[in-house]
Amino acid sequence: MRQSIPFSENIQAQAKWNTLTVLDGFIIIGSIGVGFVFKSFVYEPLQLFFIAFVALATTYFVYPSIDSPNKKNYQLTWMLFRKDNNVYVASRPEIKVNDHV
Repeated sequence: MRQSIPFSENIQAQAKWNTLTVLDGFIIIGSIGVGFVFKSFVYEPLQLFFIAFVALATTYFVYPSIDSPNKKNYQLTWMLFRKDNNVYVASRPEIKVNDHV
């Protein structure tokens, strides 16, 4: 006797590698290619380290942020560089500690 299990046909799934998407993986692989292109500008004994650094830096920047769960690290870095220094930011009030106990 065969049982049928009802299921929704509107299944939406994203392909992920832990917390990185497949697109992030392609970006990291592409950064390795960019590292190969620019390795001629680096001192020869350090070229392998340069390629590894480019790949690891790209991995860090495409990784999701710990502080802001809906953004990636490159988005937060871009916001930091674009921040307007002329905007007023309220300072925290000073807490005075009584040293005369």
